[in-house]
Amino acid sequence: MEEFAEASVHAGVIPPLVELLRGRLTWVEQRVAIRALGHLATYASTFPAVASHGEILELSIQLATSSLEIVYSHFYQYVDRRPSYHCDLLTRGMGGVDMESRKAEEWASQLQCWSLQLINCFAFKPEFLSTICKPEFLIKLPGMWGGLVNENSPAGIGLLRTICHHKIGRGPVASCPGIIEALCNIARSSDDWQYMAIDCLLWLVQDPSTCHKVIDKAVPALVDLAEILALGDYKKLGDSIVNVLQECIQSQGAGTQLSQ
Repeated sequence: MEEFAEASVHAGVIPPLVELLRGRLTWVEQRVAIRALGHLATYASTFPAVASHGEILELSIQLATSSLEIVYSHFYQYVDRRPSYHCDLLTRGMGGVDMESRKAEEWASQLQCWSLQLINCFAFKPEFLSTICKPEFLIKLPGMWGGLVNENSPAGIGLLRTICHHKIGRGPVASCPGIIEALCNIARSSDDWQYMAIDCLLWLVQDPSTCHKVIDKAVPALVDLAEILALGDYKKLGDSIVNVLQECIQSQGAGTQLSQ
């Protein structure tokens, strides 16, 4: 697949995709553009070509934040004003208003998830984290989930995990109490992405520069999870949590002694 991505870039597909991403046509074409750019950003050989268009990241963040509202206001809200070609695309020419509405909800969720996946490709590169880690965007990530149609997408929590993997990303996350509370709730849940929230909390607690900001909320949540034997592919997860908590307590104790 990578060779096809390279061929597409060489053929000059990125500029017209950026035009669609800007909203030159409609949200339906934005959905196609975000999906295509997400594929191109996945490969090491074609990511630089995507990244060279600086507005792609900004536009993706805007879409991730506003995609549901865009689809509602431009299609879902007024049944009698729905563009006929949108209706045909959504239902493949079959089904009525209910089918159109249901598919529009699915496509809106896909638009958001695919935007997050594209942002996630940028988040692996520390140089883009300053653009991504804006408080007004970060605070919304825990509430962005894939839904049934995107059950394999970690959506907002997946992006948070990538951000928290970087030291430069942990600072902004730790500075948003609402995010820490959301991570604690997800970590305690039976959500499929529970382990991602646990990872975020562990990294935040292990980092001396963020530990003091999150310890009051994160530690009680992690203590509740310390008896977990395994979680999916994570073996001896409880032991790992206990070890991190012990290190945290020791470092906090050492810090207290030094301050005295």
